[in-house]
Formats: sequence, structure tokens, C-alpha cells
Amino acid sequence: MKLGAMLVRDGRLTQAQVDAAVAHQARKGGRLGTALLELGLLDVDTLTVYLGLELGIPIATRGVLDRAKKAAVRLVSVDYAEKFLCIPLVVQDRQLICAMRDPHDLLALDELSAATGCRIIPRAAAEVRLYYYLERYYGVPRPQRYRTLGDWLAKERRMSGDDVEPPPPPLPGLPPPVEKPVMAPPMSSGPLRAISAAELEDEGLASTQESQDDAQLETAPEVPLIERSAPSRVEEARHAMAHGAAVDSLTSLESAPPPLDLSSAIQGMKAATARSDIADAIIGFGRGVFEIAALLVVREEVALGWRGFGPSVDLDRIETMLVPLSSPSMFREAIDMEDVFAGAAMPSALHAHLFKILRTSAPRQAVVLPVMIRERIVNLLYGQPIGGGTISDAQVEDLRKLARAAGDAYVRLIALQKQGN
Repeated sequence: MKLGAMLVRDGRLTQAQVDAAVAHQARKGGRLGTALLELGLLDVDTLTVYLGLELGIPIATRGVLDRAKKAAVRLVSVDYAEKFLCIPLVVQDRQLICAMRDPHDLLALDELSAATGCRIIPRAAAEVRLYYYLERYYGVPRPQRYRTLGDWLAKERRMSGDDVEPPPPPLPGLPPPVEKPVMAPPMSSGPLRAISAAELEDEGLASTQESQDDAQLETAPEVPLIERSAPSRVEEARHAMAHGAAVDSLTSLESAPPPLDLSSAIQGMKAATARSDIADAIIGFGRGVFEIAALLVVREEVALGWRGFGPSVDLDRIETMLVPLSSPSMFREAIDMEDVFAGAAMPSALHAHLFKILRTSAPRQAVVLPVMIRERIVNLLYGQPIGGGTISDAQVEDLRKLARAAGDAYVRLIALQKQGN
């Protein structure tokens, strides 16, 4: 089924809106998804989900694109990356996963395979996002159309007060900057920039907001691929997590904040100066209640993995989580109730995929806590009680208090950011 037909089928758009986007596409060129973005009919994350459904392949989320591996990027020259608008993500066992504009272009897949010596496994992504990462990783300037679109989308998000998405991390485990960068493949155009220390600092909501709010759609950050001296893995994890960055190949328990009681967690959120501080407080409290947990960010009808922990879970896996909230699930129930869901997870492909990511089986009791800013849900905390048991009524009430404190902390940070502007 075509993209427009699926959007109409699911009630996301009317047929008149799709027709208007098709006419816009005919005038301006590019993909229908780009036209939908330019007309303000769809957001990037929802578009990405539907591209995956249309093409029948997995998608590359913002978190996955932010964590592209150095070895993968080195395999594809700038000429091929620009020619096929593809972003290499991961290479393993002679297989190269790439986010591509045309994932079903067999000639492109064959040519990339011949050039890299790897089997190419494509992933779907939106044009505007691919152009951003082409500029970020290879220094190829975006066409003006996509730069303008990106700037407009980022402005719309700031004006709507949608300031709770985690800031994009640099490439895995890279902060702090070092003196000797490893250069990306030779470029046909555009200079490779030096790393910016500011990109690797935790700037929070109240400072340089434009570099954090939907940064994949704004001016490309100055983050070439670099090497660094290697402190202990636990030290690296603590540093990266403290700065809102993701950590490569490290278990989530090694890098998770320490367990916190409710009072300490609430005090931490009251003192928060960045969204990562709020996440740390939520996860810290969760460690005293749950054996496995994941904190997700809600964007329209999609929830994206952000933080979490579990005995066999690494942070890479958590960031691949993508939960469609329009489908029946325990997440949907928590959203509809605007309260804690605590019960058995209904058998479904969505839940089975979640348990696979978290390397666990369906628990006796699953818990989902919604975190709200006024009437809008911005986070979902999923947890499995310690020891495979159930949580008490008192713990449920504590979770409610935690969610209220988190919502208040987000409101305070947004107010500070607006004052700064």
C-alpha cells in the first residue's frame, strides 16, 4: 500500500490533504514525504514509521543514525554516500546496514556491495534526515530546500514547547574531544570540520537550545569521527551518561545512575538543569523497584527508547526501541488511563519485540508509568518488578508522585529556556 493511502486509512490525513501534497510534490519535486513535511501535515518520526510500513523494511530512527559506527562510515566513500543518499550505520560479519533514500534500488545495493565488499542491508529513513547526516558525517552541504525545511521544522517544535526529547548524542563513547581526529573518507565537496567541544557538553534546556531541539533538522553539528584515550569502561559510561550521551557496547547496569529513594529522586529533579538530570532521577528511582526498565520519549504517536537498565541489556538495544502508540498495547492503556498500568502484557507482536530488545520474557506483571506535562504525555517508563513479582500499592503511589515531580521539572526547564530566549 502506498504512503498516502496508508495515512488516509489510519485517519492521519484526509484524501484532500494527500492530494494537496501530491500536487506540491509535482511542483517542487522530491519525495511525497518531503512534501508532507513542507506542508506541515506530518512530523519526521511519524513519516519514518510509515516509510518503513510502505517499504516493508525496518527503519533507521534518529537514535540509530546518531550512533553510526566509525567502521561503517569509513567503508562508504563520500561519493557513494552522496550518490545514493545513504548513511552507513553498522558493519558486522561482512554485512553493512545502511539508511537509504531508495532501499529497494537493487542497482544501488549491488554497486555499494561491490564497493565495500559487504552485503548491504537497507533501512528506511526520511530524505530531510538523511541529508542532515550526510552533512554531519561527510561534510556534504545540504541542498537549500532541505536546510530551509529543517530550520522551519525545528522552529515549529520550539514554538510548540516540545522541548523534552533527549539531545542527540555524539558518535558512541566519544566525549571528551581529543587532539588527533580520524578523518572521514575523502570528500568530493565540502570541508571536514573540526570537532566542537560545545557539541560534547551537556547544554540543557536553558542554553544553545537550537543545537539540541531536533538537531538533526538544524545546522549540522561539528562532529567528525574521532579517537580518544580509553579510561575504564565504567568511567566512560558515567561521563557519557552525565552528558546525555549514549555508550557503545556497555551494559546498562554499568552505566545507570545509582538507586535512589523517592525523596532523593524528587530532590534531584527539583535541582535538574537538563533533561538528562530528570531521566537520571527517574531511572535511579526505578532501580529500587524494577529489575528491568526502559524510559521512552513520546513523539506524536510513537515512543522512542532513551534510557534504561537490565542485567543483559546494553544501551544500544534500548535506543532501537520504537513503540507505535496507535496499536493496542500496555503503553496505550497507560496513556488512555493517564495513570500507572500494572498487569499482564497481552500477547502481541509488539510486546514480543519489546521483550526481545530487553532480552527478557513476558513478566508476571508489567508496569508502565506515563509522565505528563499538563495534559500531554512526554515519557513512558516501562518496568518489570524485581524478582519477577508484583509491585505494592505503596510503590504504585510512589510512581505517581515520581511522575508528577518529573512533569513539574520539565515545565520548570521549559520556562527557563523561554526566559533565556
